[in-house]
Amino acid sequence: MNATDDHTRAEMLDASTLRIERRLPGPVERVWQYLTEPEFRETWLAGGSLEPRAGGEMVLEFDHDRISDVPGPTPERFEGSVGYVSTCRIETWDPPRELSFTWPEPGQPDSFVHILVEPTGDSGDQVRLILTHSRLGTHELLQGVSGGWHAHLDILADRLAGRSTGNFWTRYQTLEAHYLEAFGRD
Repeated sequence: MNATDDHTRAEMLDASTLRIERRLPGPVERVWQYLTEPEFRETWLAGGSLEPRAGGEMVLEFDHDRISDVPGPTPERFEGSVGYVSTCRIETWDPPRELSFTWPEPGQPDSFVHILVEPTGDSGDQVRLILTHSRLGTHELLQGVSGGWHAHLDILADRLAGRSTGNFWTRYQTLEAHYLEAFGRD
């Protein structure tokens, strides 16, 4: 996959904030299921429980092999992340339109993720998803998170369209290289 050919791009809004806009197969209620229901979320991002309310807890249990249709090795620097669990706090819960939550960062203050979904197209059969991830503490983290979200959203689009996802890590490494070049060094 060539990251520069993909219509999805993370854009750096400032030194600690990225934004990605993505068009997805709808309807919006189905996309909301994939964002919030653990059995759907685990197919593209991470499994784990979710309390569906502002102030609720969302647990993200990462297993990138589970979201990949094609097996492949985990890059050495990420081998310790297999089975990584992150406990987030839901800040905004407005189904099926808006979700925001804190995202704990090891050794850093929590970052913040805001997701907005809205129907598009004549019959609402397409969905516009806007994801903004802010309060990212370092430029390196912003670059890595950009590649990560881009790869995860690609897999979400594949799942919604009924396509094979390929291998997450192969996709991520291509995108990480793209964002290292696109966003430059700190």
